[in-house]
Amino acid sequence: MIKSGIAFKRIVQMMGCVWVTLCLSVLVSPVRATIIVGEIDWNTPETSSTFSSQYGSTVVDYPSTGGSPSTGGWMRIEFPETTSEPGTDWYDVLRVPATNLFTGSWDTQMWVQFDFWQSNLVAGAVQIRWGTTNAGAGVWRSPVTIPSGLDTWTTVASSFNNWQNWQYPGATEAQYLADLQNIDWVGVYIFRNTGDEQIYGIDNFRLMIPEPAELLMLVSAVLASGLSARRRRRRKYPG
Repeated sequence: MIKSGIAFKRIVQMMGCVWVTLCLSVLVSPVRATIIVGEIDWNTPETSSTFSSQYGSTVVDYPSTGGSPSTGGWMRIEFPETTSEPGTDWYDVLRVPATNLFTGSWDTQMWVQFDFWQSNLVAGAVQIRWGTTNAGAGVWRSPVTIPSGLDTWTTVASSFNNWQNWQYPGATEAQYLADLQNIDWVGVYIFRNTGDEQIYGIDNFRLMIPEPAELLMLVSAVLASGLSARRRRRRKYPG
């Protein structure tokens, strides 16, 4: 009888876990049907006002082919040859108003990703950056790692879930969350590594969020872990 009672109790626990999971599925599934919240892909005619160059040393245009995939358009960034010491003509920030990408509230579940291409030289540094409308606030910066390969599109990304991944001297988490709620623009910083002419490309600039299936799997894993830990405690300390 005791063994039967224990087995029945375990079945009830399993059914309860399944029931909770199904309920969460119903609650979560309407949240968002796709992980792409906003996107700029240059596959349709764009204008130079979509992304703005902050310094005159960078030329931006929008070829109709050669992007990622090669059948679509992309943003071409050209650094002309220079003999000057590193200064504003050695880097640029290509940025777009945040509302051009997404008009809702930005939060820590989201991340920015894009495809990056380098033609003849490897970039010295690449960052995802964003600014805010909050008075006195600066620019948040997240470095991304660019592979050393040339003439190949690579997808890079930075998540908003850890504020310490975003460099901002003297900043606090509270300031980060406040600024994120008032985001004004988002963009890409590129620093050239030499004074030679260099060409880079950006495509499929996206704001992403986990799709419902990923959220559900995460919640289910937490529930399963909690039930498992609870059963282990009961076995160790019966009664």
